[in-house]
This record gives sequence, C-alpha cells and structure tokens, in this order.
Amino acid sequence: MIRLSYSFGFLFVFNISIMAQYRYFETGLGAKYDKFTIQQSERAFSGNVDLGAIAFISFGQLYVDKKLSWEAGLATNNYKLNFKVTSPGGEIFSDRELVAVMRSNRLFVNINHNTKSISEKFTWVNGVGISVLIGAKNPYDVILQRGKEIETSSGTQSVNITIKTYGKTGSGILIGASSRLYYQIKNDFRLVTNLAMITAMSELTKVDVNYVFDSSPTYKKAVFTSNGFAPFLTLGLQYIWKYEK
Repeated sequence: MIRLSYSFGFLFVFNISIMAQYRYFETGLGAKYDKFTIQQSERAFSGNVDLGAIAFISFGQLYVDKKLSWEAGLATNNYKLNFKVTSPGGEIFSDRELVAVMRSNRLFVNINHNTKSISEKFTWVNGVGISVLIGAKNPYDVILQRGKEIETSSGTQSVNITIKTYGKTGSGILIGASSRLYYQIKNDFRLVTNLAMITAMSELTKVDVNYVFDSSPTYKKAVFTSNGFAPFLTLGLQYIWKYEK
C-alpha cells in the first residue's frame, strides 16, 4: 500500500512536470496590517490601524492549460503594535505608541488557480499556501519604559508604562490565501495587484503592558496578543518566459 502511494505520488509529480510550459519571476511591494487583540481590566488602551511595509520575490511555474501554477518565494514578515493610551476619565495621553514586536522573514509555497480571464488583458487568479518563518526574533531584550504628562482642567495628570515584548523566536508555520488581478502589459510582462492574508494556528506574539496613572501605588496590566493574522495588499510585476526541455 505504501509503495503504491509513493508510486502514485511520483507519477503525479512527473505528469505535472512534463505539462509545464512557462516559468515566471514575480516581485512586489505593499502594506500589511497586524491584527492584535487586547485583554484589559479597564479601557485604557485601544489599537490603531497602522500599516507596515511588506516586500516579496518568488519563482513559479505555469502549466499547459494555464489553470494551475505553483510558486515559491521569500517575503518580509515583521510585526508591530500601535496603540492609544486613555485615562479612566477619558483624557488622551498618547494617540500613537509604536512598538516593534517581532522581526522575521518567511519562505512560502503557493498553489494558484487561474479562476477567470476577464478580458484579453485582465486575469483573476486565486491561491492558497503555507509559509515557514525564518530568523524570527524578539527585537527587545529589555523592558521598555515610557511616561507621559498632560495638563487638564483638574491639574497635571501622568501615566507610566512598562512594555515587554514576546516575539516568537526561531521558526513557525503560517497558512494563507490570496486573490490577484493580473494585467498583461506585454507578452512576457504582467502587472499584478494582490489582496491576501496570512495567519498562524496559535499565538505567535504577545506584548505585556504594565501601567499606572498619576500617583496610584498599584500597577495594572494589559495584554496584546496576535496569532499572526495579517491582511495585506501588494503591487508587483511578473516576468514570464517559455520553458523548453
């Protein structure tokens, strides 16, 4: 049974490989939004929408019927947190506090399907894939200290914050999905707009924020967590050439 399975797998890969006619390089730049959830006892923190840069390069192969393709590549995959700090009375201490949570890159493999040829120039392609984080590390080895003072109608108010990041180190697995629109500008060049998302299956990053308002003797705690969910949009260029064995 095992031999038959291996034989079937070999024949499947062999048949796919001899069907291949075209290969391509694709590269692009874009923006990514890192989604965090907050656990807190009072509404002192709220997340801001903050877009980080993403860049990628990939190599792929198209098949005879041009319905399926595979690609493998490398992409940047850093995570950062941006939040607002508000006192219990509603005063805003800080509109934007930015914290780098995890630095990493990811190797990815995608299987794509040419869903629809909209016109001679436009093609709609959908895909799914898997990624492996490489070189992931926590950017901070120390606890960050931040403090703010503001003047209000009732006098000077202050907040002191300590921040500890727990970015994943080593590697991790993510899954993703994408929807792309290609525009043919020449026989061997296409522009591509890619709307996609990635996520892990469990917690990937965490940030502990301990804080105290004014002269209170007791610190309180808020915890920001992420399973790596991040939607992103990229714009890029694809170069295609015919492959002859």
